[in-house]
Amino acid sequence: MSEAKNSHGGSRLRSLRATLTFAFLTLSIVVLLGSAGLQLFFNSQSRQEFSSNEQRLIAQGAASEVSNFIEEKLRVLDQAADINDLAELEDRRNLVMNKLLGRDESIRSLYLIDTEGRELFRTSRISDSSSTIEALKKTVLSEARLDQPYISFINFDPATNEPLVYIAVPARNALREPKGALIAQVNLKFMWDLVSSIEVGGTGKVYVVNGRGDLIAFADTSRVLARENVGHIFEVSQFVSLADGGVGSEAKISRGIDGTRVVASHIDLGSPNWAVVVELPLSEAYAPIILEVLFAIAVIFLSGFIAIFAGIYLSRKITEPIIELSSAADKISHGDLAVRAKSSSYKELGFLATSFNSMASRLQDLYSGLDKKVMEKTTELSIQVDEVNRSKSAILNLLEDIEDGKKKAEALVEVRTHQLSA
Repeated sequence: MSEAKNSHGGSRLRSLRATLTFAFLTLSIVVLLGSAGLQLFFNSQSRQEFSSNEQRLIAQGAASEVSNFIEEKLRVLDQAADINDLAELEDRRNLVMNKLLGRDESIRSLYLIDTEGRELFRTSRISDSSSTIEALKKTVLSEARLDQPYISFINFDPATNEPLVYIAVPARNALREPKGALIAQVNLKFMWDLVSSIEVGGTGKVYVVNGRGDLIAFADTSRVLARENVGHIFEVSQFVSLADGGVGSEAKISRGIDGTRVVASHIDLGSPNWAVVVELPLSEAYAPIILEVLFAIAVIFLSGFIAIFAGIYLSRKITEPIIELSSAADKISHGDLAVRAKSSSYKELGFLATSFNSMASRLQDLYSGLDKKVMEKTTELSIQVDEVNRSKSAILNLLEDIEDGKKKAEALVEVRTHQLSA
């Protein structure tokens, strides 16, 4: 019965150690997960915001370069038409316009028209039909009267599929009065190298689309020459449907131009009605966050192992004095009153050990006094038994004497009876 109780007590102590270890480990992991989770959340938010801002800056930079390409054409045309007074000075037209055509390879044709739409001069690298110019004249002249430049929709060359755009500026006289317009047909394939040179991370992509979602500039020129429409891409569809008017979109996760998951944003150029789209692969955009997550997981696992060993060590330090007290109590229950518990370095357990030892000392003193009293009582009882035995012997002797006297009396009576009979 005692062994069963001891075994049960040992099982409970082992359960206490396991409980303390588990509690310490659970608390440590909960704290680690909570702190790591909060840190990851805030870091991911800040990293995502930083990545979004960085990508927006890249998109704005790319948009600025594309805008500069068009603005440079407008500036060159404006200077040629304004400074040289092409609308008025016929003798300078051939020299200036041919020189301008030879200096800028992206310009395929130049047209000079007056305020009535009559063609004053034309020069071109290739044979060009005037049907497109005739359709543009009215719009170009209306913009010229307002002293505003004009940029047409993008057309594709039927022979080469290269994207073309018509750019026009007012042609003024010396008094800054509009006297016509200078129109240039610009080949946008010279913008492809510009777009291809823009770096977005390690494997990001930049491309330009028009208001219909047609691809007009991309590193893969075959897709531009194929007149590919990318209006199904989320960022492009946002541009086509919303027309942000020069406002850049927030970076969003969507399918990119190659069908992969990317973080994309776009910048609407406003005029012309184009948009520059910037894409960065999701794995590259969130690589710092992924590294932080992996690092946090490694720290949690390492901290978990440390917490396990620390929990086992602390549970042993706490339960060892209790186990010693249990062992001492078991020995006392078997009659060993001389056993004492070791004092613990922990204040509460040390006080418990002191109280236990004091109790054991009192029990030992109590049992020692009881033994002495038992011995004294035993001695007294022995003396009393001896006296009783002596009294008993005296009584027995007296009874024997009485029996002998009785027998003698009976014999005497018998003798007297015979004598009387005689």
